[in-house]
Amino acid sequence: MVFRPPVFYNNPDDSHCMVCCLRMGYEHFNPEKSWTYDELNQLIRKEEGKYTWFSRAYVETAALGYRMVVYDAFDYGAFAQTPEEYLRGFYESAHAEDLIANTNLERGIRDALATYRLEIGPHIDRRTEGATKEALKELIEDGYLVMAMIDEASLLGMEGKVLPHAVLVYDHDEDGFIAHNPGIKSLDSAVCAQHIDYDMFRRITAFGTMPVERTIRKFMAFKPREDRD
Repeated sequence: MVFRPPVFYNNPDDSHCMVCCLRMGYEHFNPEKSWTYDELNQLIRKEEGKYTWFSRAYVETAALGYRMVVYDAFDYGAFAQTPEEYLRGFYESAHAEDLIANTNLERGIRDALATYRLEIGPHIDRRTEGATKEALKELIEDGYLVMAMIDEASLLGMEGKVLPHAVLVYDHDEDGFIAHNPGIKSLDSAVCAQHIDYDMFRRITAFGTMPVERTIRKFMAFKPREDRD
């Protein structure tokens, strides 16, 4: 288990939740190296006004010498072939159109192909089914940190909205997971060491406003490889 919690960083605006989670994780495992937001923006090639996808985080985290267990049902190979068609088939209509409008699809295709190649390598264990709470607890107990995609709107009790968001899960107890939530600045939702009970965690990671067969469960568990430089 990770008994020393990562240092907490809150989201400086409404669009750096993933950057915050990566910063907390990288600095936890390598406290001698501090990261700035600009450095991490460059690392994951974040574009102003565009969404940042987990796929780029997979590629760059592996390149930094981490072993990963990834839960992600998205077919990156199929997406790279016909991105708009695939998004419209995988997501419900409004969500798909939002992604298409706010994603650099050219870069998304390159990232998808890099992710697809990465899966063939020895340092990522890719699983397409949804993770159980027992599976995530085992990863945490094995020293992994877990970056999870959640619906912040559901966590805040906001009806009729979906707000994709990232939190860093680092511990658990009898009743739920403990996560650093960098928050969405305009909603003042940052919480250090947020306790999320298991039932709530299941609901916010399943994006319950979407059809059951299209629920999103996306987790990136990572820890340093023993052979990394």
